[in-house]
Amino acid sequence: ISVTGVQTCALPIYKVLLPLFAWSVFFVFWNVYYEQSASLSLYSFYSLLYRPAYYHLWFLYALIGVYLSVPVLRVIVQHSNKTILSYCVTLWFFSASLIHFVEKFTGVKVGFDLRFVGGYAGYLILGWLLGRQSPTKKDALLACVVAFICTLITAAGTYFLTIGNEGMFSGYFYGPLAPNVILLAGSVFVLIRY
Repeated sequence: ISVTGVQTCALPIYKVLLPLFAWSVFFVFWNVYYEQSASLSLYSFYSLLYRPAYYHLWFLYALIGVYLSVPVLRVIVQHSNKTILSYCVTLWFFSASLIHFVEKFTGVKVGFDLRFVGGYAGYLILGWLLGRQSPTKKDALLACVVAFICTLITAAGTYFLTIGNEGMFSGYFYGPLAPNVILLAGSVFVLIRY
């Protein structure tokens, strides 16, 4: 990979770091002065290195990791064929999503350690694969059905897990690596492409 390639991949990181910094500072002050749930200290700012100032900013931390992995993923994508990339996405789906799903809802401990293919990088490869397709009307219809089913699974699953958790919210089905969320994201991507 060329030095230029690394520089162009690093450039978007600054587009994430500036909003991350600005919103983090905003929410540090929000927590201190509006919610009064924290006191203003150097630790309030130091802690931003390893956790978001507010729960919904998690995705900015995830984006930094994604942008840092782009140079490596670009080489993999450029030197692979569709079959290998499809296998990579399938392996990612199993390792990042389905194994955890099976363990959570069946109690069965899966012995395979596939953590090295977990995380969010699979979304990038999935997006690349889906972006290379020209969806047909049939693909769009299937994507609508899958998106609808995934939305129902999210609502029903959250309801039943919350009831089973003595009424305390359980957000498993909202997680970015939950099977329903991955399938929903892919379906919406196909619909937008259509």
